[in-house]
Amino acid sequence: MDGDVAGESVLAARLEKELGTSVRLVQIRPFRYFMFGSDIVKTGDLYIIPDSDLEQYRDWIVQDAESMVMYDPAAGISVAGEVFQYMPAGKEPEIYRLYMGAESPHLQDGFARKTAEILLRGGYGKEEAK
Repeated sequence: MDGDVAGESVLAARLEKELGTSVRLVQIRPFRYFMFGSDIVKTGDLYIIPDSDLEQYRDWIVQDAESMVMYDPAAGISVAGEVFQYMPAGKEPEIYRLYMGAESPHLQDGFARKTAEILLRGGYGKEEAK
């Protein structure tokens, strides 16, 4: 996530449960977690990026792949809004999209797409984030 997150461990546990035994660990991290030079961020399965920052991360995502809207204030869309902090202080609201990672180890086996579908299906609310 190109932004802040809160309550991510609950969402990660839910995703692990829904993905089944083939996936042992789901991690949800803000980009700043990898701030000190770790290239592992470039092997992420999924990225949530605001439209204004897309060019900066274009090499990390599958080119010409469909993106999925995670947050669009005008349309009233806010997927897992209790976890993903889409409106940073001092910035104008904007659209955030979910992208598949170009170096994801789970592109071929379909788990990146399956995780995206579970996330977009929703059902993650305020009570779970606490």
